Amino acid sequence: LVMADAPADRLVAEVAHLARAAGTAGMVSGQVGDILDLPGADNVETVRAIHRGKTGALIEWSLMAPLRLWGDGQLDRDVAEYARHLGVLFQVRDDLLDIDPDAEQDKDRSADEGKSTYARLLGSDGARAAAAGELDACRQAASRLPDPHAAVFTEIADWTIGRTH
Repeated sequence: LVMADAPADRLVAEVAHLARAAGTAGMVSGQVGDILDLPGADNVETVRAIHRGKTGALIEWSLMAPLRLWGDGQLDRDVAEYARHLGVLFQVRDDLLDIDPDAEQDKDRSADEGKSTYARLLGSDGARAAAAGELDACRQAASRLPDPHAAVFTEIADWTIGRTH
């Protein structure tokens, strides 16, 4: 299936969802918060909110779009929950990679010095525990999906926690 094959009303609605996920309600605001390290980003919940926009909004959109275009609503709650946790898991892992001297790097690490990150706020052990908690939440949400989706979503979460860059 391709997006153009979706019913026109659902396609129009999905473009609006994408605009919100990529725009000031999602990725743009999260990226601005991350770049500027906004005042108040001194606790995990604030950092989590920034990352939900920065990365999480587009991850959630990419997983929810097919359901909204062609689904019947039965999987929406579990996939949305999975997506929210996967976005946080991705960011926590990213923060851990930033402090790992042996990790492959695709960015300048000095750009994140002094920023509010899970690793800085929780320490590396706390960030690893947070990542494990997000992985467990991903797996629980995935386990409620029918096969083959449960296995695929579990594999994506496992890859995310183990990624090396």
